[in-house]
Amino acid sequence: MDDERDVVSAVNRLIVLGCLSLGLAGCNLALGIDEAELVEPDGGLGGSGGTSGSSGSGGTSGSSGSGGTSGSSGSGGTSGSSGSGGTSGSSGSGGTSSFGGTGGTGAGGGEVCAPSGEGCWDCTASSCCGAYAACVGDQACASAVAKYNDCLASPPTDGSTCAELSAALSGKFLTLSQCVFLGPCATACDDYPLGNLCGPYCDCMDETCSDLIDDKAACLASCPSLRLDQIRCRSLHCTFAQSDADMHCPHAAGLHVCP
Repeated sequence: MDDERDVVSAVNRLIVLGCLSLGLAGCNLALGIDEAELVEPDGGLGGSGGTSGSSGSGGTSGSSGSGGTSGSSGSGGTSGSSGSGGTSGSSGSGGTSSFGGTGGTGAGGGEVCAPSGEGCWDCTASSCCGAYAACVGDQACASAVAKYNDCLASPPTDGSTCAELSAALSGKFLTLSQCVFLGPCATACDDYPLGNLCGPYCDCMDETCSDLIDDKAACLASCPSLRLDQIRCRSLHCTFAQSDADMHCPHAAGLHVCP
């Protein structure tokens, strides 16, 4: 038995010596060992560490955006053309009012406030033209003035005044009367009719009884010297003469009936 072990040991030693002389391949053949394929272990404990990845190069910083071009300033809108001024109201057609006013009714007065030489009227025309012109075109105010002028011929006896009675009929008359009787015309217009008396009278005489006057200018020059009762009577009969000139023109001229 010991002899067999010795024999085997001797054989193995011979094989090892042969392997050393033949190399590893010859040893594998002699021993009947297939050459094993080395498989690299997947994450084996003894595997050499892979090379660490190089750090990624930093990306280039984005270039700053170019500033947008500023919007062009809007062109200024054209300014609106100024509206054309409205045409001023035409003056009312001339006509003899119930209290002597003639011409247009514009608030500015104009021809309606033309002087006639009468003290009360000229003061009214220069100081209260706006109030008078507003009254000319208002029927209620015109009626109030006519009532006032008629009242002067027969004043009330109950303590009231003609101005108070007419002011109750029209607010515009109240405005006119305050301007006239509480202003610079108080003395000139005391107990004197409101309105232009000579203008309408001379207009009527020039149109209806022209053969009894020199001309309108002469009538206007002499009229202011007439008394109130003379102007009243002559004006009334000149109105009648528009229907019967032969009868009433002499009265209107102060030749008969009227002083």
